[in-house]
Amino acid sequence: MKGVDDSRSALAKLERGTDRLLAAAGFTRAEFAAPVAQEVQTSWGRFAKSWEVLQDDLNIPGCLGQVFTVLAEKDEPTAEQARQDVSGLAKILFALGLQLFAVKAEVAIPAEVAELGARRWAAKQSKDFAAADQLRKDLAYFGTFGTRGLGYDVEQLGAMIADVLGTNRLQPVILVGVGNLGAALLAYQGFGPEGFEVVAAFDAEPAKARTRTPFPRILPMVDMARIIRERRVRMAILTVPVTSAQEVVNQLVEAGIVGVLNFAPIGLQVPEDVTVNGVNLAIELENLSYFIQD
Repeated sequence: MKGVDDSRSALAKLERGTDRLLAAAGFTRAEFAAPVAQEVQTSWGRFAKSWEVLQDDLNIPGCLGQVFTVLAEKDEPTAEQARQDVSGLAKILFALGLQLFAVKAEVAIPAEVAELGARRWAAKQSKDFAAADQLRKDLAYFGTFGTRGLGYDVEQLGAMIADVLGTNRLQPVILVGVGNLGAALLAYQGFGPEGFEVVAAFDAEPAKARTRTPFPRILPMVDMARIIRERRVRMAILTVPVTSAQEVVNQLVEAGIVGVLNFAPIGLQVPEDVTVNGVNLAIELENLSYFIQD
């Protein structure tokens, strides 16, 4: 097993080094799967030597040694240098048949599915067969699987639900409005495990916004439509003041956004094919206050 462990350790090291390079270049993991940086395809950056070594009688160990040497360099590259490096590294890994940041084989079972399964089992144990049958029908809405009389393959069920929900791959999301609430959401670590990645944030005063958060990609509003189209973003988190919420959502819809998580306490007017989920913290506190009254 030592060889397997060594391979996993080397792959993890390669992923960590690539993560640092992507951050310097302003790219995301989802983009790296492409390969990325098509506009600089002719550049190999600091990985030119790695490519030369690979071409020398297909010297794969020597090539990977050069790759790790570059990734271990302590000097931080400029954004433009990093973009060229990412382009070169992506092409080398493609040539070697290596895929980084692959989705793990283990699939997290959505809580809703786990709850349905537990309720059906409890119903069968209590001989409430009508309830058990209804829960079986609920699960059937997610697809045709399972074996009559034997039950469900839990991993298969979880994988199919993840596919239906779109959480088996990172979905790009943008955030608009990097005030205190927006900055707090950018620091939230729970998006990734659920299949979402904030690829960019936008603010009317990006320089001021950057003082609130270390998030590396805060851009001016004029770049928003372009980024949405280039990254094929379909969802946005809206944390702007009430006075500008409708204007901003109009820009988002025009650029191609079809789902908005709105934290501004105002109803937004959008086309029928656009979904807006509102989060009003004051209303939530009012609801909570009602239930705790003596």
